[in-house]
Amino acid sequence: MPKLDRYLLSEFAQSTFATLTVLLIVSVGGAFTDVLSNIARGRVPAGMMLSQLGLVLLTWLPLILPLALMLGLM
Repeated sequence: MPKLDRYLLSEFAQSTFATLTVLLIVSVGGAFTDVLSNIARGRVPAGMMLSQLGLVLLTWLPLILPLALMLGLM
């Protein structure tokens, strides 16, 4: 693999990873407030918070990954 191709691939991977990280932080932050409101209302036990966040994260990933790839490429 030529040197320029490796450089471009690494830059693309870094920008995509940075974009994905920011999008995940924003979406998990919103999901965290929803889960906390459900816990405060008594709908979900407090011990289930991390599993609920993980499930919400899995539902958001199919939407976030293509967006992160597009923004990372731009």
